[in-house]
Formats: sequence, structure tokens, C-alpha cells
Amino acid sequence: MDLVNSIEEDISTILIARHHTPIRELVSLTNVVSFGSKYLDSVDKLSQKFNQNQKYYWIIGDSGADHLPRLSCLKFKNHIFLINGLGELEGDSILIYHNKEFYEYTLKPIEN
Repeated sequence: MDLVNSIEEDISTILIARHHTPIRELVSLTNVVSFGSKYLDSVDKLSQKFNQNQKYYWIIGDSGADHLPRLSCLKFKNHIFLINGLGELEGDSILIYHNKEFYEYTLKPIEN
């Protein structure tokens, strides 16, 4: 968080990409429920560690199993958590960030 909080104030939006969720509220949406998940911060506690004047997008890739939603989102104050993963299933999608906007592209198999 020190590195993220050292970013200059004139950058209004920060993207943070990671595989595992940083908060316990999202564990049920991830592929592997780790025994260590009880040690994760709550979304409220995590958000207090960051600059409140900037907007944070968290891109989390630990989803995509057949029993999970293809794409999930949680918004809390100035943090938006987007959970997305590939499970080689129909409905898999990728996120594209372009010109300060997010887009979802659903993957389709190439027909021979």
C-alpha cells in the first residue's frame, strides 16, 4: 500500500491487478477458499489504508470455476473490485480497459 499511496495526487484512477482477493467479502466468489482467508482484511479496513481522494479498480483473476459467476463486482466507497477468471467454459469473458472505460468481451470458440 505504501507504493500505491506514493502515487502522485494528479492521477485520479489507479488499477491494481492481482490473482487472489485482498478482502474476505469476496472469498466465496473465488476458485479456492483458502484456510488463510480468515486473516484477510474486511473491505472497510482495507479501504482505510488507501488515499480517500483517489479511485481504485481492483482486477482479481481468481474466479472462473463452473459453479461461480463469470464476472462479479463489488463497490465500496472509492474502491471497485472486479472478479473475473477463465475456466474454459461457455460465458468466459475478458475485461478490457480502454480510454478510462471497462469493457467485457465474451469469448467464443473459433469454428473450423
